[in-house]
Amino acid sequence: MNDLIKKILVEWSFRLDDGMINLNNPKHMIVLSEVLKDMKLPTKVILEVMSNLTEDEKFQAKSKETGRTITYGSKDAMDKAIKAGTAEPLDKKTIKKPEKVKGQDLFKKDIEKPKKETSAQKKKRREERNKNDDRLIKQSDSDDIVLQLMQKRRNEINEMKDLPQGTPGSTLGEKAGGESFEQISKNPDLTEDEFVDNEYEKIKDTPIGKELKRKAQLSGVDPEKYIKSWLRVGYKTGKNEYDYLKNEPKFKFKEPQNNPYPISGVMDYNQKQIVISTLEKKLEEATTPEEIDHYQKQLDYVKDLEDTDTGVLYETTDGTIGFKHTSNKKGWKAPHNNTSVSKKGELITKFVDDMNLDNETKEKVNKTTNEAVKKASNTVDNAEQVVEDDTKKLPEGTTKPISKLLGFVDPRDKNYIDEAKKESSVTKQLEKMGIDPLNATPEQITKAVIDLCKSGKAPQNVKKLILKVSDLVSRIRKLNKEGLKKYGGPMSVGQIAEHLDIGTDIVNEALSGELDDIVDTSRKRKNSMEVAHEQLVSDLQKGDTDLDPNSFPSNPDGDNGPNQQSYINSFMEEIHFNRYIDGDLEGIQSINIDGTVVEPKHFRECLKELSGFDGDTETKEEKEALKEHLRKKLRISPDKESISFSGKDDEKENEIGTESYRTKGNAKGVLAHLGKDMIECLQGKTEKWKLNYYAPLQHIVS
Repeated sequence: MNDLIKKILVEWSFRLDDGMINLNNPKHMIVLSEVLKDMKLPTKVILEVMSNLTEDEKFQAKSKETGRTITYGSKDAMDKAIKAGTAEPLDKKTIKKPEKVKGQDLFKKDIEKPKKETSAQKKKRREERNKNDDRLIKQSDSDDIVLQLMQKRRNEINEMKDLPQGTPGSTLGEKAGGESFEQISKNPDLTEDEFVDNEYEKIKDTPIGKELKRKAQLSGVDPEKYIKSWLRVGYKTGKNEYDYLKNEPKFKFKEPQNNPYPISGVMDYNQKQIVISTLEKKLEEATTPEEIDHYQKQLDYVKDLEDTDTGVLYETTDGTIGFKHTSNKKGWKAPHNNTSVSKKGELITKFVDDMNLDNETKEKVNKTTNEAVKKASNTVDNAEQVVEDDTKKLPEGTTKPISKLLGFVDPRDKNYIDEAKKESSVTKQLEKMGIDPLNATPEQITKAVIDLCKSGKAPQNVKKLILKVSDLVSRIRKLNKEGLKKYGGPMSVGQIAEHLDIGTDIVNEALSGELDDIVDTSRKRKNSMEVAHEQLVSDLQKGDTDLDPNSFPSNPDGDNGPNQQSYINSFMEEIHFNRYIDGDLEGIQSINIDGTVVEPKHFRECLKELSGFDGDTETKEEKEALKEHLRKKLRISPDKESISFSGKDDEKENEIGTESYRTKGNAKGVLAHLGKDMIECLQGKTEKWKLNYYAPLQHIVS
């Protein structure tokens, strides 16, 4: 019995939010009853267990003489009274059966976030939250619980609790996109203004609403218009997604949907778990091979999902629950992945291990590729250090000229002082200086930027401001020293001012000795970045030439060797090209780029065309052939700011993607982007597709 009780206590504690058993809490006793029921214990044993777990044990029986309940000092005393006939057991009918809880009754007390939370505490709290939600979904007899849990998390986001990745604005846009999808599916006549006005009233006084108001005020824009602009993005995204899901046959979207579906969410740590738990429950309930295959395929995808972005659970015409994931990209030039150097190394090693090479060659390739990546990363890291090193040399009094110059850096359509104010690091630095960010002067904002750069705590967007000023100072000084042909040599202050359309005072500030220390900052950084990329490509190609002199580039028409192939494959994994080619995401995922729905098949078609692949891509074997073709025939070349991956068709070289090394705080990251020719191809594919499905829709601006 003691071992049994121990086992029960462990399981009981595990199922509670904080792991602390309270015998006076009725909900805790309900959880206990569920534990005992799951263990399939006999009723007699259940009663004995519950009795033994009571701290202040009460041994009670009913007096045959008075009919009253009598409490005995021990179980033996009670049993003796019953045996003697002076008492009888209490009526079993008085013992309340545990009620099966539904819906909102399932919610336990929130797992509170500590005021100062370590990474380990955060991870543990999130894991406990997810375990609890998983249990609630799987024990509930209604899918309503899924919507309730999603709504609970949405409310937390409005309260700015444990926000997903991204800015408050982008988070609101993504959350609103899901909510508009739900609302439009129930009311297709819902207008943009109706949705925006209703949602604005709901969130304007919430913490996220107040934070967005603050952001707007810092930027000098109308707070209400600013918040509503994000809600309009959300409405258009939801409308776009709804029309896409409804009109694309492979999704089998049922109309109308029965409550609580469709259910949308931002795929953060918690809402992702809610989706997984729902699909796992449906998989357990599946009765046909088709249903099992359907849910398993969706589960495999969701569990590997690293993006946050958005997703929707919906009813299919087959009677199953489908999941559609949308990867949201702000624009065509936005990064499509941001991975760590260590992660990239893991991808390279895994591919090399799977290659048909002898162990010695595998070891050589792994060493070459991983060392090349680390070397490039360290060089880039040193390049980023240039901003910190050079700003430290700036003398006092440079705040004013730098502040002036920021108003005339390119592109002129941006107010870089306002851009700086939006950065949370700058806002915090101003507050640290005892300055109200809302009322900060341009010089005070500039000083905050300089101080952050000097401290080594400036993010890339803040360092960029110093680099912009460095570019302008360098340009002005070059014109003053060398000039232009049409001016016949070195140019005067007045000529420079006229040529650049700036004031003579700005030119004089750039020529003053105060800014000598940052004149070459941007150039040094760019040169270092270029060196890093040249080093990497050179090391990979040399490694292949050493292994096979007939490989590219020694043989211009030859195949890439294993070093280049492994590196190209790591890029294809990071930017999800391999996944798009395989087609595993058909009917599960689309990519929303600048409001345009891009399907995996569009990527597959463009990769085939731009790389000159001569074959079909319908069967598994044909898709594998395309991936192999890309690994062997894509060419890696260095650029000033990135590494380019290019394919060749019958006419020209086509840029398929780019990759750049960056620092992320103290970490080193690798950003993957679509190439210019890939963007052009996809836009052509999706434009044709939009003509079929979205002719009435406005273009969505993210």
